[in-house]
Amino acid sequence: MKTRDVILSIKPKYWKMIKNGSKTVEWRRKWVKEGVKVNNIIVYCSAPVKRIVATLFVDYVVDNLKMLWTEYGKAGGVSKDEFDGYFDQQSYGYAIIINRFIEHDTTPEKLWTWWKRPPQNFMYVREA
Repeated sequence: MKTRDVILSIKPKYWKMIKNGSKTVEWRRKWVKEGVKVNNIIVYCSAPVKRIVATLFVDYVVDNLKMLWTEYGKAGGVSKDEFDGYFDQQSYGYAIIINRFIEHDTTPEKLWTWWKRPPQNFMYVREA
């Protein structure tokens, strides 16, 4: 299995919740290709912050949309209505279970010469 690092864009309000421990699950409609294991998740906090704020370490990823809310809803930082709206008409859904994180405070351009713009959802970190 191939291992990769990814960059996730996260809204500032959700980063604050991860940081204070009230959100330990990150919801995603799309995730990495089958056969790829994520090593690290680098968090890009979107506008107005526009900075790399953390590296997340993941326990595991759950990909059963039908059970996500029942099993992980309380840890996801959104209401049931917000959850239902986010996953409305989706065939797939993912719960990324966050184990811990290390904070950063830098701009993406300082880390990667190839950086052009933040990902809409996630992107693989280019290998050197």
